[in-house]
Parts: sequence; structure tokens; C-alpha cells
Amino acid sequence: MRARIRTERDAVPMSKSTSDPMPVSMAVAGNAGPPATGSPDAPAVAVRPDSGAGPAMPRDVGSRRDAAGEHQLPLFLFGTLRDPALFSVVFGRPQAALVCRAAHLPEHAAMRVDGADFPVLVAAPGRRQPGLLVDGLTPAEIARAVFYESSGYRLAVVRPRVDGVLALARAFLPTGRLPASGERWRLATWQRRHRLRVVTAAELVLDHYGRVDAAGFDALWPEIERATAARLRGAARLASRGVGPQS
Repeated sequence: MRARIRTERDAVPMSKSTSDPMPVSMAVAGNAGPPATGSPDAPAVAVRPDSGAGPAMPRDVGSRRDAAGEHQLPLFLFGTLRDPALFSVVFGRPQAALVCRAAHLPEHAAMRVDGADFPVLVAAPGRRQPGLLVDGLTPAEIARAVFYESSGYRLAVVRPRVDGVLALARAFLPTGRLPASGERWRLATWQRRHRLRVVTAAELVLDHYGRVDAAGFDALWPEIERATAARLRGAARLASRGVGPQS
């Protein structure tokens, strides 16, 4: 799901997850309260105490520092990070080493970003977005994902349903810089068309983690794109000669 990649930005090297849906809005920073109880149709996103008749507003978990802090909520993944290969690169640990459960976010859908093929989460009445609820990620692993997702996404509290029960979790929601198209985004399609390029680029992106900040990294993105293309060309040449990656 990465906001920097404009040629994939799923249509460019790397990706980062009906009726006309409305983009999910972002609220000011704050701590989320306990999950609401009662009707199974309760809002899937934490609502501001002072909200009126408008759409539900997620309560923002906070800054990048907060995202790598002491919050221990599980992470709800709705987009490209559900892919096991990309997950391992971004978080530095395979899905099999963590507690991962199938879940869905009521009244929401992952829509393709306009001009790209990675998703943003939008409000979509009557729909539900499938995803993966991941428990046990460390603050350091969450920080890697925050770096990867860049300024196009921000951690916020959401309420996915898992095993028939509403849970409290965090998810990468859009900051408003990524306009959603009217097209539903599907993981299987992305995996078939873009996974190899995105995973290759993600490896290069995470090579810079801890060495440059998000602002400094933006200037390196053209270099990342060129290096990704070079790696893929090299792999294709080896494959044409029947040479595998481990040969």
C-alpha cells in the first residue's frame, strides 16, 4: 500500500487497500476509548464524542512516534500487506510467526487509488471489507510499516469484526492525499499483476529504514524505481537462461 509509488503505487513500482463511496475522514490525534457495545451495526470506526450527523470519524492513534510507541492493539490489514511475501519484507517477520485471523470491517470497502492499483479504505454502506487481523507485532515492526506506508496513510483505530465479535484494532487509513477511484480493489488481481515488482521495490525501500527519514526518502524514490527495474531485468535474464535465483 505505499503512497510514494506513483507508477504502481500499484500502477507504478510498488503498492502499497457499488455505490459511490465516501473516503474515510481523519480526526485529530487522540486515544481511542473502549469499543461500543450493543447493536451489531455499530459504527466500524471509532466516532468522535462531539460528532454530529456527519459520517463516522476514526480517532487517530497519533504521530509516527505514537505508532511505534506502547499501543498494543492488533493491526487490521485490508490491502497489499495481506500478501505474505510483502508482509515479510515490510514487517521483517513472516505471517506464520504471528497470530493472524481473518476479519472484516463492516460498512467499508477497499477502493483502488485513482491512477494507481493499491487501495484506500472508504466508507461503503452495506458492504464489508475482508482483511487480516494481526496480533503480536512489536513497536519496532509497526514503525517499519509506518515508514513504508509514508505520508499517504496514518494509523487510526477501527472496529473490525472477527469471529462474529467487534474488535478494536488499528489500520492504515488515508490522510486525504490519495483520491479513491470508483473501482473496487482486489488482492488477487494485485498479486497477479504487481506483486513481484512491489515486493522487489519494498526490499529496497526497507534498506533505507533507520538511515533516512520520510521526508529525505522522497528524494530517493527515483533511484528506488531505477534499482527495482534493474533487479527485475536481471532476474528475467537469468530466468531466460534457466538460472534460478539460488543458482
